[in-house]
Amino acid sequence: MVWERCVGYDTITFHSDPANFADLEEAKRTVYERLARELDAFYEIMQIRAAEMREWANAEEAVQRLLSSESGQGVRNRLLRFFRTPDLVAAAYRSILECEGSVVQNEDECQRKLANLYDFGGDGWLRDIVIQAMKERYKQPTAQRMQLVSFIESRRTHKGENLAVLLAAILGGTVGAILTLAIKHH
Repeated sequence: MVWERCVGYDTITFHSDPANFADLEEAKRTVYERLARELDAFYEIMQIRAAEMREWANAEEAVQRLLSSESGQGVRNRLLRFFRTPDLVAAAYRSILECEGSVVQNEDECQRKLANLYDFGGDGWLRDIVIQAMKERYKQPTAQRMQLVSFIESRRTHKGENLAVLLAAILGGTVGAILTLAIKHH
């Protein structure tokens, strides 16, 4: 077997003694049968990689929606942001956590598939290719995105606390002034 790395798809060429097979069709059938399980594992890993990338793209979109909501100026936009941010934060957290959960689950599934494939006497012709495909899965920066979402949420919470203190001070001053005026007039 000769494995040639190419742009797009690699080329794998198999060489065999013609005396081992009745004809070319038997040789091809034998190769296909012996490769079937490894190719199945390879393409399943590739599908998992694609699904993880799509799921991460959804998480990134949720974080971007949150960041976009932070850019509005003016009192109206600030009030809208104050009330919309909790939903956007929750959506971002949920998307990131779902992505992390999928990665953990997929990792376990891939490890079991590889163990079943090679621990029980598989030919291993494509072992290096299958293992490389598993190692090349995209590592998402979930911790960094969680920190960003946490920062935005803590800033919103802090602003809410400041607003509550301000409103309490204004209300307290107003009530105090009204009581003072009421006492003076009696």
